[in-house]
Amino acid sequence: MCRGNALKAFFDEVDHGHLLQLVYRKVKCRAIMRLIRKWLRAPIKIKGRLVKRRKGVPQGSPLSPLLSNIMLHELDRELEKQGHRFVRYADDFSIYSKSKAAARKVGDVIFQFLRDKLKLPINRQKSGIRRPVNFVVLGFGFVPTYKKGEKGRYQTIVSNKSWKNLK
Repeated sequence: MCRGNALKAFFDEVDHGHLLQLVYRKVKCRAIMRLIRKWLRAPIKIKGRLVKRRKGVPQGSPLSPLLSNIMLHELDRELEKQGHRFVRYADDFSIYSKSKAAARKVGDVIFQFLRDKLKLPINRQKSGIRRPVNFVVLGFGFVPTYKKGEKGRYQTIVSNKSWKNLK
């Protein structure tokens, strides 16, 4: 089973204090930390008015993917610690399990981890439990292998949408 998850408005919801603590673990330079803090808190223009940013990461800059990966590396470490198979790209991730019950259990644990430890909400509409044949991730889908004695094994294929885009 696949547990597909999407973080709700990830780039809008990142807690600055928590993110800066994670960055500080690796970057001890005060000048760099000050620059990152100023960049995170830079005001944004909404309806012609400058509004101070208290959370979130500005999208579209080269620093955004780096900071999001620093934040979500904590999720990767938690999933690895629990022994799960998963794929994560930016703020989307999929966790793979053998049964629906296991998928529900891991989903609840990870939901709590994201909410309590990383202070990030999950988009419940985009998240859910799916069979691999009904799931597309990063432009790839899954089909069963057709070898004798390999029940419950899948291989990746290019999704129909990606194939059409390529053509």
